[in-house]
Amino acid sequence: MRRCKLSDIFYLVRANHKQIDAGRDASFDLFTICRVRHRQFTIQSFQRFHNIAGGKLADRIGAVASLTVIFSGLAISLVALGAFLTSPVAAIAVAAFWGGFAFANVPPLQSYVVQIAREVSPGAVDVASGLNIGAFNLGIAGGAWAGGLVVEGIGLAATPYIAAGVVVVGIVLVRLSGRLNATMPQTVAAE
Repeated sequence: MRRCKLSDIFYLVRANHKQIDAGRDASFDLFTICRVRHRQFTIQSFQRFHNIAGGKLADRIGAVASLTVIFSGLAISLVALGAFLTSPVAAIAVAAFWGGFAFANVPPLQSYVVQIAREVSPGAVDVASGLNIGAFNLGIAGGAWAGGLVVEGIGLAATPYIAAGVVVVGIVLVRLSGRLNATMPQTVAAE
């Protein structure tokens, strides 16, 4: 496979917009078609980097604070995506920024769920961890459904703004959960 050029990226973005304008299902995966320095650059490498960064942030400042920072960055990047949706170059840059925040939230969220499970029901940590992953998948499905309703009802350009609003609700819920967790009496598991 040949190396990816900037012109390939612009072509993919233009082709994607044309498919959306024509009412067809449009998707492209830029990261899996480009070869960078003779290695296949995939979304997994991008995801791993930001997963690690999110985990390190949670270790440094705590789960609630890191989720607040990450979700705030996600909301800002979604608003920026909506603002720059008509510019292919800016949309690609914002999408990379957005992707970083989207992938960085997983480790702090998982850490927070396990932390609460250890405090509330130490014997059910594995169950809480599994339920958290199930909730991620439910969120993906629900987000796709709600996003489809937004695209059909309001239009594609409104989707990033609506998503940013959903993330702001998430910030409020994380902060509320952190506050409730701080006031909850701590239990110690019998060993």
